[in-house]
Parts: sequence; C-alpha cells; structure tokens
Amino acid sequence: MKRKEKSLTQIRAITLIVAAVVAAATAVWLTCAPKVEQRKAQEKQIALLESIREGDGIVELTGIVSGGEVDYYDGGAQAPAEEAALFAPLLEAPVSEITDDAAVSVPVETGVVNGIGILTIDSIELEMPVAEGVSAAQLKISAGHVPQTAAIGSTGNAVIAGHRNYAYGDHFNRLGEMAIGDEIRYLSIDGEEMTFVVDEILEVLPGDQVAFKQPDDTARLTLYTCTPIRTATHRLLIRATRVL
Repeated sequence: MKRKEKSLTQIRAITLIVAAVVAAATAVWLTCAPKVEQRKAQEKQIALLESIREGDGIVELTGIVSGGEVDYYDGGAQAPAEEAALFAPLLEAPVSEITDDAAVSVPVETGVVNGIGILTIDSIELEMPVAEGVSAAQLKISAGHVPQTAAIGSTGNAVIAGHRNYAYGDHFNRLGEMAIGDEIRYLSIDGEEMTFVVDEILEVLPGDQVAFKQPDDTARLTLYTCTPIRTATHRLLIRATRVL
C-alpha cells in the first residue's frame, strides 16, 4: 500500500514538473516569437528597399506569411481579424472617384511583394518602401499604393496607405507629427525623383471617401493611416501637392 502511494506521489511530482516545463517553454515562446517576427519583417523591409534601388522590387515573404494569411496581432487593442480588416475597404476604393489617369494595378503574386518606389520624409526620419496594393501581407513590410487611385506623381490623387506598426518598426507611427509645409520625397523604381509639399492634414471617419477625391489639374499625394495608435477609431490623412 505504501509502495503504491509512493508511486502515485512520484507520478504527481513528475506531472507537476512536466507542466512547469511546458508553461516555462510557452512563456519563452510568447516572449521571443514577436521579436523573431519583428527581426524577419525588418530584414524583408531592408531587402525590399535594396531591391527597389536596384530596379527589381521583388521580395518573397518567406517567414512572414503563414498559410496565405498574416498574423499581425502583437498584443495591442486590435484582434487579428480586426487588424487585417482596417485597410480592407481600400481594396475596393470607389472607382467612380478615379480619373482616367488611374494607375494600372500590378498583379501581386501570393507571398511576393512588388515594390514600386521609396517614400522619404526627413521631418519624421522615415524611409519606407512602397509596394503596389494594400494586402495584409505586404503592409507588414511596406506602405501600399491603392491601385485604383492615380499613379504616384501623375495628375490626380495617389493614395499610399500604411500601418502604424507597434511591433514591426515605425512604419507610419510618426505620421501624426507632420506639419503643413513638410516635404515628402518619392523615388520611383525607374529612378524618377519627386517632391511633394504637405498642404492639408485631416482626421476622418473610416469609410469617408474624401481620401479618394481626385483633382483635375494637379498631382496630389495622400498618406493614409489609422489614428489614434492602437484604438484606430479614425483615419489620418496627410495630403500634399507635387512641386518637383
């Protein structure tokens, strides 16, 4: 009887040890996984910048995308599905608001980012690759040109959307610090350099179509992100006119 009780005690002790080890391993994974993902995303962003400068602009998302979907959640206020849905309406921008100068959408392969240019804003120390499209996958490592809007630098309004990434680098985190008169520079993948000057800053409700309004005689650029950071109840628009 005593031997049986001793065996049961040993089994309980082993079970507790195993449970403790599993709990510890899980805690380590939960701590390290976001950092590993962050490092991978930063490496992909750097690779995309280099690829755009070289005139290629193609980067695979190996290690970033799993099962065709992206887990963007990092412990902030937004759950994964909600986070991914923040820019979903941009995929169906109102075509009725788009001019004949609208950009031709570049096909985006699954697991591949098609870089089209580099966005630089000195006032907030931002250098960001821009890809064609606003899929959840590519927005993890770049800003995205809304394909139904005007080509960047052409007559009309080109909209570039980006996350305010809490875990994967700054991205558009500091967009709220911009002011009227700030310069936005853009280098296209074919080497064309452009300069825009900010002349309007707006906060609008999600779904407000003012972001897509198309001018008839000027080249406009709209930077589009969520605000405030984490709660994302509104959309912040930084609007600029091309001067060079």
